[in-house]
Amino acid sequence: MAKTKKYMGELSTSEMWASCAIGMGTGLLPFLMNGYMSYFFTDVMLIPASSLVGIMLVARILDGIQDIGIGATLDRIRRPDGQARPFFKWFAIPFFIFSALLFLNPPFGETGKVIYAAVTYIGALFMLSFLQLPYATQISLITKDSKVISKLSSMRFITASIVSVIAGLAVIPLLEGFGGGDINKGFFPVGIIVGVLGAASAIWAYFGTRDRYIAILPKKEKIPLFGQLRYLKNFPWLLGLIITLSIMFSYTFSSAMAIYYFTHVIPNQTFAGLALVVIFAFMVPGSAISPIIGGKMGKKRAIMIGVGISICGKLIMLLGSSIFIFIGLGMTGFGLGIAIPLLTALMPDIVDYGEWKHHASTPGILYSAISLGSKMGMGLAVSVQLAILSKFGYDATLAVQPDSAINAISLSYIFVPLVCEALALIAISLYRIDHIRDQIQNDLTERYESLGLKRVKESL
Repeated sequence: MAKTKKYMGELSTSEMWASCAIGMGTGLLPFLMNGYMSYFFTDVMLIPASSLVGIMLVARILDGIQDIGIGATLDRIRRPDGQARPFFKWFAIPFFIFSALLFLNPPFGETGKVIYAAVTYIGALFMLSFLQLPYATQISLITKDSKVISKLSSMRFITASIVSVIAGLAVIPLLEGFGGGDINKGFFPVGIIVGVLGAASAIWAYFGTRDRYIAILPKKEKIPLFGQLRYLKNFPWLLGLIITLSIMFSYTFSSAMAIYYFTHVIPNQTFAGLALVVIFAFMVPGSAISPIIGGKMGKKRAIMIGVGISICGKLIMLLGSSIFIFIGLGMTGFGLGIAIPLLTALMPDIVDYGEWKHHASTPGILYSAISLGSKMGMGLAVSVQLAILSKFGYDATLAVQPDSAINAISLSYIFVPLVCEALALIAISLYRIDHIRDQIQNDLTERYESLGLKRVKESL
């Protein structure tokens, strides 16, 4: 067996980078989904927005329910190559296939296109979950050091944000280049590129990381599949669910509505891609200082500061002119750059709290339930966005949209995310684990030692 550093997650630089791989590679697909999926369906495939509302919501809910199954499976897996790592190997190629098919515009009628959109959208979401949920869970399997967790969470977020900035700058030129000047014809080649990069990142993560901290339980203590759901009775987890749902709703709604806002309200379609670039560009410095602020002030207070900055950005956007819009977007990116990595870093603490309280280690089910909240937030956001467009008369075939649609886009682009982030701020104010974390770690270590067990099982 190769020698590795085992104590409290002392990770090599190469493993740190490999641990970031899936966030960088597969993150391109949700970037396209959040920013361009609605546009692709309504303006490229010409599917009416009213036909998509139910599809987008149901797809996200089904994907979230599937996450519970993935999480329960994760908690039952004990393979020689680890607990989360096997998923990276199993689902790399399926991810590539569905990423490409999602952005193919088949020569079907309206009903056929609706069915095709539903099948490929749900399939792509499922493949994304089969990689990203184990990726999220793995952070609690490769280290238990709170500082290393915060640093790695920040590093994951920074690298994913940098890739998103690059993607935001490149996506319109790539769509135009592959489409011969028409962005509507360039989606399929871009989907292929996204699939290749995602699959390659999964293979990199598989060969470059190790699952170290895998709970070793006697066979008689294995938890039945549905019995694991009782471990969701965890108040910190519930708060994490609410915060995740609210922030993902806010982010997804803003991303999905941006292209409509900058096409019909400003109007300057080039600004749509630039808006996403600005958010991600300012996320990078926010993410860089996130572990520093979290280390000095605690994760809870740092998250509250980050969300508060984002809310202030939304208020500045209400001033209306383009310059204030982009200042507000920059503040939103900077604030979320501080908050989101630390929100991710809360999850290992919540997992350990659950093990401390229930005497059972269930990282998969807890992460999957948080993922369900994230998926529901994204699904609700896109469904609400499409419902607003449909309700107020948006029609992709019109050269000029009615005033009702333009006013609805203008108001909802700012106010809907503002309300969601206010809810997240209230929820994080109720979080209480920070001051008992050391006690939890000491109690868990003593509990394992009293049973003659170790918390570490080295994967191959």
